[in-house]
Amino acid sequence: MSVQITGGSADQQGLIRQAHTQAISLATAAQAAAQAGGATFTLWFGAGSTSTVAANFGQILAALNSYAWTYDLGTMTDSPVVESVFVSPKTVDATAGAVTSIIWKGLFMQATTAAAQRMAALSIVHVCAEVREGWSNMIFVETAADAQCYATLDPAGAATSPRNYMEYAGAVTP
Repeated sequence: MSVQITGGSADQQGLIRQAHTQAISLATAAQAAAQAGGATFTLWFGAGSTSTVAANFGQILAALNSYAWTYDLGTMTDSPVVESVFVSPKTVDATAGAVTSIIWKGLFMQATTAAAQRMAALSIVHVCAEVREGWSNMIFVETAADAQCYATLDPAGAATSPRNYMEYAGAVTP
C-alpha cells in the first residue's frame, strides 16, 4: 500500500493516514458481512447478490491495498462534492493503479478526531467504489435515503452505487 499526503498540517496528515487504514478494516468487515447477507445487507442492496457485493468489496480492498494513493490536502474544497462524502477523487488512473483525492475542509471541523477519521474512512470506501465501478457504469445517488430506496427498486443498480457501499460499510461496523 502506498499512501502519500501533500499539504495540510501534521495532525491532518495523520488523520488521513489513519483513515486510509480504517477504510481497509471497514471494507474487510463489510466483505465478510456481505457474504452472510441478512437484514442490513437487504437494507442497502435489496434482493441483490451477496456474492456480487462481496466480490466488489474484494475489488475495493484490492484498490485500497495496491493502488498508489495521494491525498491532496493543499487543494481542499469549500463544500462537499457529494453529501456527507468528505474525500473525493481528483484524478484516477486505473491502468496505473493511482488515485489522487481531495478533501472537503469541513472534515477537519468535526467535534472529535475519531468522528473525522471515521467519516474520512467511509468516504475513502466511497472513492474506491467509484474507482471500481468507473464513472460510466455506476449509479450515483446523493443521500443514504436515496440509496435505501434504490436498493428496494433496483438491487442490481444498488450494487453499482458507491453510496450503498459506503453506507453498508458504516452500518456493519458501528
